[in-house]
Amino acid sequence: MLTNFKISTRLISAFVVMLLFIAIIGIAGYTDYWFPKAGSDTPLPKRGYSLEFKPWGWVVGTGNYVDDIDTIVAEQQKTARDEFIHNIVFLHSRHSYLSWSFLELVLRFY
Repeated sequence: MLTNFKISTRLISAFVVMLLFIAIIGIAGYTDYWFPKAGSDTPLPKRGYSLEFKPWGWVVGTGNYVDDIDTIVAEQQKTARDEFIHNIVFLHSRHSYLSWSFLELVLRFY
């Protein structure tokens, strides 16, 4: 990985030209690149999206750092897992015909 990464005007200009080109030729889509977070010199993977807004002649773009996306996905997976287990336990407590072996099987995989 690169260290002591300095953002130059030249690098930013080349990056902006690339995003503009992608949007203007009608590809409008995702671009993966490395860019440092504010206050850091270490570039991190980032995913951006750009498209041309033809009525105003603008190119609109946005981006998120991959590690931020991974953190949010992991939090949502944990929440979904916890809710699933809660619902299975609640269902089991309400319906005695569900066996403990079924409950143990479900919990083993979660």
